[in-house]
Amino acid sequence: MSDTATKCFKQMFPDSPIAQKYSCSRTKSRVMVEELARDTQTDISGKMKAWPFSVATDGSNEGNEKFFPINVNVLSNDGLSVEKHLLSFPSLHADATGENSFKLLDGELKKHDIGWEKCMAMGSDNASVMTGKHKGVIAYCHKKNEDIFMAGCPCHLLHLAAEKGAKELEVSIEDMLIDVYYYLDKSTKRKQALQAFQTLCGEEQRKILKHGSTRWLSMGKCLERLLQQWEPLTEFFKSELEPKSKGKTTSASSTSSANDLPVPSSVSKKATVPSASSSGTSSKQPSSGSKKATVPSASSSGTSSKQPSSGSKKATVPSTSSSGTGRHNSSKQPSTEAATPNKLTRPERVQDILQSRTKKLYFLFLNNVIPEFDSANVTLQREYHIIHQVRPVVLKLLKSLLVRFVKPSAMLGKSVLSVNYSTSSPASLKSDIDLVIGHGARSYLWLIQC
Repeated sequence: MSDTATKCFKQMFPDSPIAQKYSCSRTKSRVMVEELARDTQTDISGKMKAWPFSVATDGSNEGNEKFFPINVNVLSNDGLSVEKHLLSFPSLHADATGENSFKLLDGELKKHDIGWEKCMAMGSDNASVMTGKHKGVIAYCHKKNEDIFMAGCPCHLLHLAAEKGAKELEVSIEDMLIDVYYYLDKSTKRKQALQAFQTLCGEEQRKILKHGSTRWLSMGKCLERLLQQWEPLTEFFKSELEPKSKGKTTSASSTSSANDLPVPSSVSKKATVPSASSSGTSSKQPSSGSKKATVPSASSSGTSSKQPSSGSKKATVPSTSSSGTGRHNSSKQPSTEAATPNKLTRPERVQDILQSRTKKLYFLFLNNVIPEFDSANVTLQREYHIIHQVRPVVLKLLKSLLVRFVKPSAMLGKSVLSVNYSTSSPASLKSDIDLVIGHGARSYLWLIQC
């Protein structure tokens, strides 16, 4: 940009003598930025030498390099407020092990003659390469100062817990959102066809939102929009498959029965669901014949798009959890696969879900629970310091989940952490009719059971 700015300004402002004399290409710009950064780093390091501080870092891949931005929290010169600063942005030219990552971090502090004596806390994600007790970064930090507190990411922990609960569902909400969006993306003809079905069904013409797995708060909004457009989408994908199905025998795996109830017991007993989360791209697409489909985590460093055969017992979407070396944007479009006898195409996978009453019930249930996780994530992702609110926020989220399937008598007068919600104690659990699954899911369940 600096190389072309000089010529650009001269053409944009031909009547300005200042623009005609302007000259600042790559070399001069780099020197100016480095000099300004040096003054800022001197000021930051001076505060870190005088006051207690905390440091946080996480890996980020950019091309062939691994960057570890080093952020610090330190007291102001008067000691009355906490300031956030970016100390440096070094790159790691070795394997991102705990030892190598620590050496990079330690080297940056030594450049500014900063010791570990006044370091109070270390912040990172919860990958073992950062938090490992023996070979993680924090283990090497404790060799310098054993009093350093390891502060993991509570949002990431919430996502991991939600991911485990989501594995009990028979459908991957993330895969569904990705399939629908990218089937319509880049195709004006398909978008216009969908708009026609929206008008026909009496729905407002709204776009299908794009879900990014690295943006945990996007899933709730994308799911709500999908449910709003469920009927138009069903008719649209049905029309997309009609020409292809003429003269062919529809396999049992390509279409789900609209009457696939009774609803599995997992709908009523499982109250833990995925948060609006996710980091990286992992897009294994389970077939309709699979027994179980796990939902990818939110922080991957790679992309996978393998698809199991329709007769497989279990289709597992790989976790997107990386070892802290960086995240890729999962909104990258997965490849469009061709139809084979044992593999469904994208529109067939989507239509299989849209025609399933049970899977729509799952989506309605998730639409009711995801806002609970969104509320906690919004609070924990605030820019200002809220360390004193982390425990109350997490306990509030836990309580909001427990009241959905645990009897009030089992929670009365007890701490949230001491409530027995195990299936081995059925006396503490609500009956199916009393489970809190949301008004939308309950109404739809009554409708399809009539």
